[in-house]
Amino acid sequence: MAKRHIRLQALVIAAATCIAGITSVAAASSAVAVSTACPAPALATVPCVVAAQNNTSSPTLTPTPTHLVTTSVGAGRYSIVASAVIFNSSGTGEPLPFAYCTLKAGGALLDQTVAYTIDQATTVTLLAAANFTATTRLTISCADPRGFASLTADYARLQATRLGTLRQPAEGTSKAVKCPHATFASIPCAIQVQTSTPVAIGGSPTPVATVELEPGLYTMIGRVAFRATSSGSANVACMSDNAVIGLSEGTAFVLQGKTAALSLGTSFALGASPQPVEVTCSLLGGPQATVASVRLTIVRVATLVRATGAQAKCPLKRTTVPCAITAQGGASTLTSTHSVVAEAKVAAGDYVVSAAVSVESDDPAGGFHFVDCALVTGAGEFGGAFEVVGGQGATLFMLDVHTNGKKADVTLSCADDSGSGQLSVTEAEITATRVGSLSSIGS
Repeated sequence: MAKRHIRLQALVIAAATCIAGITSVAAASSAVAVSTACPAPALATVPCVVAAQNNTSSPTLTPTPTHLVTTSVGAGRYSIVASAVIFNSSGTGEPLPFAYCTLKAGGALLDQTVAYTIDQATTVTLLAAANFTATTRLTISCADPRGFASLTADYARLQATRLGTLRQPAEGTSKAVKCPHATFASIPCAIQVQTSTPVAIGGSPTPVATVELEPGLYTMIGRVAFRATSSGSANVACMSDNAVIGLSEGTAFVLQGKTAALSLGTSFALGASPQPVEVTCSLLGGPQATVASVRLTIVRVATLVRATGAQAKCPLKRTTVPCAITAQGGASTLTSTHSVVAEAKVAAGDYVVSAAVSVESDDPAGGFHFVDCALVTGAGEFGGAFEVVGGQGATLFMLDVHTNGKKADVTLSCADDSGSGQLSVTEAEITATRVGSLSSIGS
């Protein structure tokens, strides 16, 4: 049932094409594998990103992990983000099928998540940062631990950005995290925030992760994971903000006895003095909810360009890289036909792209409704996210690349596949980071 929900023509990326520093290789296997190395840092080569994708539906998942995407990166510091869609063919009802997905570096576990499908599908997000002393293989895998025999995985994406600087502040630290003076050897600078202390949240905003940042421009991807509730289901809302501006927000439905997660994606500018950026969560309904962990990948950029309709362009100078183009969408009601909720027209170049969408449900009964979103970055280039929206809402997160070096119209569109008339997008944001060196491997 997986691909019948997407309403886009799936164009295959051209095989074995080499253009302007990009290598794109099509693969027929269910797991894509290649070894890549970043060139020496220079104006034309930073940031360097290794991106892998797999648009081939996996075989039925089993208790033995299925490799969805695997690629090797050279020694160095990296921030890594990955996503995949888990499809369920069994429908609703207990026991509820779930997948266990991991991001590994060799045999070392970098991140893991448990994804309950509730009904038709769910999208998982994995985040990590690490310093590798030798060439290392990165792998996204998913398994069906209970052997439900109804789960498959698709639309797997992995992006590993070579970093000049990696900061990993200890949980609970109040000291401002500072990136060094920008040189080609020190950029990009990433701050990886990870918490693992459970926090019970109440009706008012409860801080669940905080980091003090120096003035500057930043992009951020985050995931908030929730513990299973012991009694009753819960609706929660989480927001990333500082004392002045709200950055990103989303809602999640935590089904009784099941874990859940919420993804955030945003960009922001901080003023003349260090400021705390925090994630807070609130209980909107239900007896209880507990945040199990938070992961934030924050990247300092030299330039943020807001896409406002006209073609947005990143200047290519020593003082302007890295550069990210961002576009935000306003509130819109979803129908059964895909409609664009955010759009960025980008100038010629190569980009790694992420998008986050927050969907709200007005169903007074809190019923389940199916939504799918598509991130289109060019001809034959798209990423997808699928989610069953329960309770008051859900978030969707997706990744893709733009690899032909030409200008592009990057669009984020969503549809209410249930035709409920009760779903709306409350927030949507696209972030397209221009890259100097991009190895894109996929099918």
